Amino acid sequence: MALKRVEIQGVRAVEQGGQELLNFVVSASLLLEIGVTLRFGEHPLGVNRELTLNRAKEMLKHMKSSDRPRMRDPIQGCLYGNEGTDWVYDRTRGVLVGEVETDPDRRTEGCFLVVDDGQHRFAALEMLSGDDRTRWNFTVIAGIDLAVEERIELFMQGEKRVRVHSRLLLAQMDATNAFPNDATAQAYRAAKLLNEATASPLKGKIYFGQNPKVPRGMIPVTSLMGQLKYAMGKRSRLNPYPSDQQREMVLNLFIAAAQQWPAQWGKSDKTLGRALGYLTLITLIARSGNLYALLNGNFSLDSFRRAMEHAKGFRWEQPGTKDGSVTYNKLMLGLDEHLGQAIAADEASRAS
Repeated sequence: MALKRVEIQGVRAVEQGGQELLNFVVSASLLLEIGVTLRFGEHPLGVNRELTLNRAKEMLKHMKSSDRPRMRDPIQGCLYGNEGTDWVYDRTRGVLVGEVETDPDRRTEGCFLVVDDGQHRFAALEMLSGDDRTRWNFTVIAGIDLAVEERIELFMQGEKRVRVHSRLLLAQMDATNAFPNDATAQAYRAAKLLNEATASPLKGKIYFGQNPKVPRGMIPVTSLMGQLKYAMGKRSRLNPYPSDQQREMVLNLFIAAAQQWPAQWGKSDKTLGRALGYLTLITLIARSGNLYALLNGNFSLDSFRRAMEHAKGFRWEQPGTKDGSVTYNKLMLGLDEHLGQAIAADEASRAS
């Protein structure tokens, strides 16, 4: 460990929401000495999204060519120390002092600034040559030793309306239990169960990552969220049941459906291998009276299997399922009608 003492002048403390934040200006070189970007899911202190390299390069081009080197927005983040190294703020003198690790790869072993808002500017600065770098100064607004949950809340406030992918925001809401409502929380956790349960036919196939380009063969969690929120909402037939049971019922339906139609399940050229099929099943459990008549209050996996046996002859491949002219709502109505016809046939058979 090679520590270097840094002293930042002109530091001003501001109170916001019961939390003290420090406001100061640093040179580009000093920002590089103290700063580090940590990503959500990769480091215990990380809240940031994946870096978009092209965006950082666009900023680099601006920083090289600008005649008036100034940034509109401040760098926002949090100051942390390590064992035996803590930032010390002298309120009277307006001076912030810390022992900083000189090796960038070991930055978090001394005092450091985690960059939460401004990582693309920071990445551009790292690529900037020395001569251009000397022209730049940066305003910084930073808390000291904030809890990760507090930083995520601040991050979401600033980033909801711009470029952060909604999958990252959902993951951060889940980590901090900060969902806007119960339906969104239960929908996200139902998607996680479908992706993680050992018996789930969607295990490992739902994409929760931040990259806008979804890996081939996977379905983004955001494409399921709308119907899952409806299924977990007040107008759904799932609504009377406890949240844990709701998620289990959704999982059981998917397992039963995959077992009923194994030749079609998960194949990209089939309805049951695409979002259309998955959304149809979610809508079925939210709206189908005939499904609940078959379940008859028994929501075990075996009960769902028996219910799906009544749908055995349903045609998933219909005109319009490939070109998008048949929606999941229309497909669900056809499946519900098929279940109703099967119930009527059973009743007629018993009557005879």
